[in-house]
Amino acid sequence: RWWGGGVPERPSFYELCDELGLLIYQDFPLANDNFDNEPMLGLLRKEGADFFRRWRNHPCILAWNGGNEWFTPKANAIIEGIAKEEDPTRAYFHPCGTQPGETHGPYNYVAENHYRRMNAFTFQAYTEFGCAAMANLATLRGIIPAADLGLFDAAVLGQTHPATDVPGRKAVYDCEGASWRFHNRWWMLPSAGSNSYHGFSTPPSSSLFGKIEHLDQYVAASQFLSGEGLRYSIEELRRRMFHSSATFVWQFNETWPNAAGNATVDWFGRPRITHFFVTRAYEPVHASLRYDRIHWRPGDTLRAELWATSDLEEELPGMEIRWEIFDGSGKRVAQGGQRQSLAAEASARIQNIEYPIPSDGDSFLLVLCSIRDPVSGKLWSQNDYLFGAHASTPHYFSPLLKASRTSLEVSVLHAAENSAVVRVRNNGPGPALFCRLDLYSPGDVAVTYSDNAFCLPPLGQRTVRITTHSLGKRRWKPDFTRIIASAWNSPSSSAK
Repeated sequence: RWWGGGVPERPSFYELCDELGLLIYQDFPLANDNFDNEPMLGLLRKEGADFFRRWRNHPCILAWNGGNEWFTPKANAIIEGIAKEEDPTRAYFHPCGTQPGETHGPYNYVAENHYRRMNAFTFQAYTEFGCAAMANLATLRGIIPAADLGLFDAAVLGQTHPATDVPGRKAVYDCEGASWRFHNRWWMLPSAGSNSYHGFSTPPSSSLFGKIEHLDQYVAASQFLSGEGLRYSIEELRRRMFHSSATFVWQFNETWPNAAGNATVDWFGRPRITHFFVTRAYEPVHASLRYDRIHWRPGDTLRAELWATSDLEEELPGMEIRWEIFDGSGKRVAQGGQRQSLAAEASARIQNIEYPIPSDGDSFLLVLCSIRDPVSGKLWSQNDYLFGAHASTPHYFSPLLKASRTSLEVSVLHAAENSAVVRVRNNGPGPALFCRLDLYSPGDVAVTYSDNAFCLPPLGQRTVRITTHSLGKRRWKPDFTRIIASAWNSPSSSAK
């Protein structure tokens, strides 16, 4: 979706979408205002046709709408009339967010009601929604002076900064004119409820994680919560195929070097953990879990449904669809699954999952699910979920802060001029959380990963393809021995 409040894209953007087969839901360039005045209506009549004439010959345009979150009947009637006259071959919809059958928001993750709300979703299209998170730590260090990074420690991590000598979040307000405000610190402040936009509250002792000691953990935690919220929304709508037929995440990339925000890729092109949760949720063949809560107490029974979704135009016969549950110590405590054919362009519930939480439970659970072709050995999908399994509330994910240390091993299996296949292995006794691969590259070279930011059980491994893409004329040969693997509970390790 091209947002009606955004900067117009270059012609090359539409040309690339034509070539790559990417479809655009195109807003008219109006947003968030009342346009019911004659000077504005006259301008629409005079110049509105130019917009449709400029882009209508691009096959990538799927449909038009009147803009973003406004509805003035006279203005909409003018735009709709022009659209139908200039391009009668495509559908025109009311401004995005006002069309019957669609909805926008929210833009935060609230663990207490997120899952029940999405499980009761009835709209046909979810055309704008998001979950905010912090920018990557490397980005923060690049845009925020070191002294001001300490102000964030004081405000959110509950420490006292010498420049203010004020404990708690007041330090953020005391530095409103400094770099945090300049880089959109608004997303880091609490919303109207007890939780902030990325699932934390102030002070940290009442957050979803409990007290977080370090900024790097805060960044990873916020990105995990953002990814969890977005991926569940996407997966639930895909499970509702075709009762719901459109999802548009707000948003893909930052248009300013923000310290926090809703984008899954930050200003410098660095993907957040959030980005990989979203890309997995959109994979063509996908294994997912449906549940109504993220935290279970000792003595409860974890209940979830295992689902499989396929966007392929042909049936997948005899797929092996499995699930496994590991506790925080790394012990596999339950498993199951079955063989089942997946119908073309369909989503199906495969199996109910039930696991009684031990009465002395005081940790977390890692649930893995996968879809594999037992004949060819092709792994179509592998997905992971984390649940709290302890008595403490609202610190649902506090056991992650105490996860046992583990170690990762990364090996280059095959390397070509601009790509490599690597294997990441968890050599420790417990689960490795949010395993992350990073390859150094200069600023004019982009790096993509077939998968990233995943969890591994003890002795578990994942194969990932890494590809570099030159954004300019310079030819740059990557050194794949410089691949770094790290995890929430593991130190960094280099490729062998």
